[in-house]
Amino acid sequence: MGELVPIGSPAALDPTTVQAIYQNFSQAPLHVDTYTVLGRLCYWEAGDYVLELCIQSVQPKAPFTKKWKFCLTAREADYVRINVLRILQDTCGQPVTPWHFAYLKYMPT
Repeated sequence: MGELVPIGSPAALDPTTVQAIYQNFSQAPLHVDTYTVLGRLCYWEAGDYVLELCIQSVQPKAPFTKKWKFCLTAREADYVRINVLRILQDTCGQPVTPWHFAYLKYMPT
């Protein structure tokens, strides 16, 4: 797969070396397996959601709770799911742009 580079060595910090190591890794089954596991952890699916914020404080003793609902379309869910590859690349020290977000309208419940 390529030459091993000790962590902390100057070569390990060299962007060209980091990119070459990632290129080798991206061809390995471990990369695909890791991508698959991360994909399963990405729980955003199209549908209706409820977001609840609960703040507990000393004064007043009663918790403050607020709820909103939002809907994530299939297109928005697919767009956010692209971040799975971004997470893997970022963890491996690769430049990542852009991250993908769904800018949704939150409605009070």
